[in-house]
Amino acid sequence: DYPVAAVEFEILRNDYPTSERVDDAWFMQGMCYVEQVPRVELDQSTTRQAVQHFVRYLREYPSGRHKAEAEEELKKLNRHLDQKELDAALLYQKMGRWEAAAVTVGALLEMRPDSELRPEMLLLAGDANRRRVAWDEARQAYRTFLRDYPDHERAGEARKGLERIDGRAPGGEGS
Repeated sequence: DYPVAAVEFEILRNDYPTSERVDDAWFMQGMCYVEQVPRVELDQSTTRQAVQHFVRYLREYPSGRHKAEAEEELKKLNRHLDQKELDAALLYQKMGRWEAAAVTVGALLEMRPDSELRPEMLLLAGDANRRRVAWDEARQAYRTFLRDYPDHERAGEARKGLERIDGRAPGGEGS
């Protein structure tokens, strides 16, 4: 029963702040939140709570016993949240709502420039901006992709996007 366990770990931390187990209680409380993280399609309030908890743990215990584990969990949680936002942008793309796709992925790129999903974000930004005829933004996304990920398996898609814009190849203008 993870919600109850999370409360119990918080009680331990509050009632026994000088205990040698406080570091463990902080970490285990965060793991209780991790166990409650929902599928990416659902509301991510619990995921955000877990992120906030591990950020605070790392700030309070910068050399804590669970530092490496907490950093790893934080990385996974952030990737999960990034996937949620990317999926929303991809849904807009699928619906042909290019402006919404471009705005959503643009905000994600700005908020999470170090995301593991950055290559996919850049390609979507290029495609969405190309389709809404925002040539400069599309070029910038494709070029950034090629500069940062020249050997990526999807680099050909970025090159093709640039060719469509610069050569106005079929599918270039507004498609």
